[in-house]
Amino acid sequence: MTPEHKEALARGRAAALAVKAYLEAISELKVHRSRMSRAEIEQRIEHIQREQQSATSIQRLHLSQQRLELEAQLEAAPPTFDLDELERNFVRHAASYSTTNQISYTAWRENGVRPTVLKAAGIARTRRPSSR
Repeated sequence: MTPEHKEALARGRAAALAVKAYLEAISELKVHRSRMSRAEIEQRIEHIQREQQSATSIQRLHLSQQRLELEAQLEAAPPTFDLDELERNFVRHAASYSTTNQISYTAWRENGVRPTVLKAAGIARTRRPSSR
């Protein structure tokens, strides 16, 4: 195997790893996103605790469940990755990966990659990837 061939294989592996890491990160973020901020969740818990003092027994039951669900959201482990770094690495490798593997703009979008990230990576909107 020539040094050029080994280098090309290494570049391909680096591109695949960068793309995989970024796609997994944005997928994980979707799972951990909440409609409320941490502060809003904490305020809601405090409100529920105040409501429970004057609530009927059945209302207290429902409020307790709401509070438990909100507390679970607070305790959920946040993602432990640097999305900015993963995005920079994705931008660096995505265009070559896209060309090599015939990945279209639409396929990237369907997998959660934002248009601004695709633009930064140099991946333009096209109807379909060029034929092999």
